[in-house]
Amino acid sequence: ALLLFGVMLSPPDLDERRLTRVLPGLVLVGAATAALGAAVASNVHWAVEAGAPTGAKPDGMGNAERIGIGFLAMDQYVVAFELAAVVLTVALVAAVYIARRRREDLEPQGGQD
Repeated sequence: ALLLFGVMLSPPDLDERRLTRVLPGLVLVGAATAALGAAVASNVHWAVEAGAPTGAKPDGMGNAERIGIGFLAMDQYVVAFELAAVVLTVALVAAVYIARRRREDLEPQGGQD
C-alpha cells in the first residue's frame, strides 16, 4: 500500500506510456488473468443450492459485523486501527514529498531555451 501512493503521485514519464512499449505487458497480463479466472471458475464448487451457508454465526452476526462492533465498542482493534491510520498518513505525506518537483528542476538550465 505504501508503494502505491508513491507510484500514484509520481510524475508520469511520457516515453514509458507508448502503446508499442506497453502492449506486450497488457497482452500477457490479460492472458494470465483469463487463464486464472478460467481455472478458478472450473475448479470451484459454487454454492447455489437452497439453504447454502451464508457465513453468519448461529447468533446471526457475521465477521464484518463483529469487527464493526469491536471498532464502535472501543475495546478491540482500536490500536491497530489508529496505527494503520498513522502509517497511511505518513505514507501519503512521503509520497507527496517524493513526487513534488523541486524549483531547480523547473528552472531552465543555462544555454537552453
